[in-house]
Amino acid sequence: MPETSIQATHRGIDRPNNPLLPVPGGTVDQLFRIENIVAENGSVHGSMRTGAWVEGATGASSSGAIGVLMDVVLGGAAMRYRPTGSWAVTTRLDLNFVRDLPSDGSVVDASASCVNADDMGGMATGIANDADGNLLVQGTTWIQFTPRMPDAERERRTPPALRLLPWSMQELLGATARTDHPGLRVPANPNLLNAHGTLHGGVVVAVAEHAATRHQDTEGMHLSALNTTFLRPAHGELTVEVRDTHRGRTLSVLEVAIADATRRSCAVSTATYRRREILR
Repeated sequence: MPETSIQATHRGIDRPNNPLLPVPGGTVDQLFRIENIVAENGSVHGSMRTGAWVEGATGASSSGAIGVLMDVVLGGAAMRYRPTGSWAVTTRLDLNFVRDLPSDGSVVDASASCVNADDMGGMATGIANDADGNLLVQGTTWIQFTPRMPDAERERRTPPALRLLPWSMQELLGATARTDHPGLRVPANPNLLNAHGTLHGGVVVAVAEHAATRHQDTEGMHLSALNTTFLRPAHGELTVEVRDTHRGRTLSVLEVAIADATRRSCAVSTATYRRREILR
């Protein structure tokens, strides 16, 4: 497992209040092939098995698929420091990509540690490596502690075993292209919900990246950063809008706005694409 090395500074907290991990994502974990979530030596570790399911509309890997794994390990690391009787929600998730996510069936390993926590929330940082130990992604999350606990009945419920087909990311999300504006529509799906019954934050990240990458059609560009701010919980069908901020020869920046069935904004994301080879 990869290790993080930033020294933690937990204000007023000497050790994790909650050694147990938060409630697993259930069907989300299954769909995104999340495995082996464990807490060890102050860090949270987990893995994800890649495959054809991470491929986007163009056949290339949809790197945002790793959003669920990173949300789980980063959020889990920070949540261990939550005050007793509280829960947490992700307010920000920043992912920096060094390499494209593989789609060959290999396993990606991730590790995260909480680097700061107080009574209001916490910050965690972590990395994910491919099967050969190469760095794929560096991530940072901010979470906010909340007194609202997950539904007790949902927490006790054993998620149904899903038939995992070799979907593409578009098929997994059920996404369809909008006809009125660049972007997507993503239908409501109970299998993509978190312990609160709202859309899993990592799924929101995957949706944002999928929409941006479909729109970013410049050959030779690769996703280098995905910065997502969560404004409120997402309910029901999503409407995703993509807008160009900058298109250059070596750098492109796109803004993604996500609204839910209530037509309120629930997340905004900035996707940055870079060219990795020298133009001649």
